[in-house]
Amino acid sequence: MRALSRSIALLLDRLRVQAPINIALARREVLGALRRGIAISPAEPIPDAVPVERVPSVARLGCNSRVLATVNADGFAFAVEPDDVPFFNRRADPQPSRQENLIDVVVLERGLCVRKRYRPPRYGVRNYRDVRLPSKEWAKRNLWVMLRGPFYAEAAALLRLRDLPFVPKLRGIDVGRRTIYIDYIPGESLRQLAAASGEPMLDVDIPRHPELRRLPTAELERREVRLLDSTGIADFRTEIVGMLREINRRGVAPLDLTLGNSPWRSDRSGPLPGPLP
Repeated sequence: MRALSRSIALLLDRLRVQAPINIALARREVLGALRRGIAISPAEPIPDAVPVERVPSVARLGCNSRVLATVNADGFAFAVEPDDVPFFNRRADPQPSRQENLIDVVVLERGLCVRKRYRPPRYGVRNYRDVRLPSKEWAKRNLWVMLRGPFYAEAAALLRLRDLPFVPKLRGIDVGRRTIYIDYIPGESLRQLAAASGEPMLDVDIPRHPELRRLPTAELERREVRLLDSTGIADFRTEIVGMLREINRRGVAPLDLTLGNSPWRSDRSGPLPGPLP
């Protein structure tokens, strides 16, 4: 029976129907949760969440729904209002922009949230992280996006993990706009902490170093881990492995587990609810 199941799975993969099936299952899970009010029910604030009143511009403009900051591909926030710059900005250069989604920090129902909007297919964009995609890979990515695969997959995962302490609280799902709202949690990613060594590591820095641009992604990630080890940070491997085991028990398999997606407390005492956007 097990051999038969593997054969069927291989056949489905060869027929390229497994991805649409997975999208359909995730879509059903998300829409079902929305109908039952699970995804939009109010949740208790978490200890690491920031009260919206701490944002400087709120005293002047109030708690009306609006965009407070944009977030770039390296996870750095850049304030919209000048008086919020000291609160959000940790770098002067807002580049590089995000290719697959748009992320902002917003006020939502008097709370501070991260709003993640998934882009529709961008047929004229052929490069991914400065690498030109082969036509087959480009077409596959656009089909996946057209079917709303990334949006439904992440929404379904957040629903399954919504009660875990190291996962940001889900505050809303807007299917029509391909948008997800989660709690805004300040902090640095493990990648940003490794970059504090002064070595070029972030997406904004790598293109300036030809020798690094030639390295494959796997080698760049190994380099990041070596530099992070040199900072003397706590045993992040044990923390991440423990979180992964619990996530896997919920039927979720993270496919983009990197240092850039792993937030850490500013006092380096442990992980923040994550991953970062």
